[in-house]
Amino acid sequence: MLKVAFLIDSLDTGGVEMVLLNYIKGLSKYKHIELKVITNNKKETYLKGELLRYVPVLHLKPHELPLKVGFINKLYTSFVRKRNLQKHLKNVDVIVDFLDADFAKYIKNNKTKKITFIHSSYKKLLERKKGISHKIKHYDVITTICNDMQSEFSQMEPDLKQKSIMIYNPIDFNEIKKRSESLDLDCRIERKLINENYILSVSRLDEATKDISSTLKAIKLLKEKGSLDFKFLILGDGQDSEQLKKLTADLNIKEHVYFLGEKSNPYVWMKHANLLVHSSKQEGFCLVLAEALSVKCDVIATDCPVGPREILKDGLYGDLCEVGNVEMLADMIAKRVFYNTKKSASFKSDIYSIESSSEHFANILEKVKNDIN
Repeated sequence: MLKVAFLIDSLDTGGVEMVLLNYIKGLSKYKHIELKVITNNKKETYLKGELLRYVPVLHLKPHELPLKVGFINKLYTSFVRKRNLQKHLKNVDVIVDFLDADFAKYIKNNKTKKITFIHSSYKKLLERKKGISHKIKHYDVITTICNDMQSEFSQMEPDLKQKSIMIYNPIDFNEIKKRSESLDLDCRIERKLINENYILSVSRLDEATKDISSTLKAIKLLKEKGSLDFKFLILGDGQDSEQLKKLTADLNIKEHVYFLGEKSNPYVWMKHANLLVHSSKQEGFCLVLAEALSVKCDVIATDCPVGPREILKDGLYGDLCEVGNVEMLADMIAKRVFYNTKKSASFKSDIYSIESSSEHFANILEKVKNDIN
């Protein structure tokens, strides 16, 4: 039996968390692999519920904090996390730190074989996460998720090139197709909206890495030109939600923009959208593009590092826009919103299937356990 523990900070609804769920789905079919997921946060979420259908989900945070003093609580929480993690990792053969070496400080001295995943441009990651280049040296395998990222990582960390591998994120296309046909919507307003003309964004609302503000400004430009005959629906939540709502009000486009929050089923919205617009400053794989293309939704994406250009095959499957170029984005939206290019129809999904990626990763787990390079 091969015992594997996946570590992730939280199980909120997001691209990385959905990828974890798909890996668990795929790997759970291998009877010789025993899986569990360990997370910092006990919060009940849709994804946690889905994971519990396949594996146990354990959490690290203490139930109660000892005092109302910040630094004491911080020390206590860190101590309990480390103690609980050590307990949960007993008899594990391989530890998979699923997001950017987040657990490095807790497991760096653990003798168990360790794998981490990088889920965004490594160049951008160095800017965002202090000490990441030192942290990843503690891992036996470093997994990147697209060819552009693998190339970037190999150039920037030549000494770690032999430790790195590339596996595309697994996507459950059968589940996406099934759920895209479900019109079980939350309220009367949503049932009305889905039958109207709209463009769609499905994204975490975090302007440090995403760029919803550019799409809002593009909507403003189209309104000024008198060519705004559709709505802009935003699915997702995040730390910059209120900031983006304020920008929407400041741009005087509130009547055209709907913040619908996180949705457990974004696929039905993709299927009925005129267009999906994904404006971002940096990506890793950009799962949402492949998901949208699989339900024949045309897409526009910013040509940011890394992922969108590779998924869209240099523009074959969808349109690429310069990062932060609001006028170019507005022009692309105006041309595409009522004209289906049919580019999405040629999208080839096989290389992103759960079966393909899970088989690849299952082989890596076996090699790591047996220390085969």
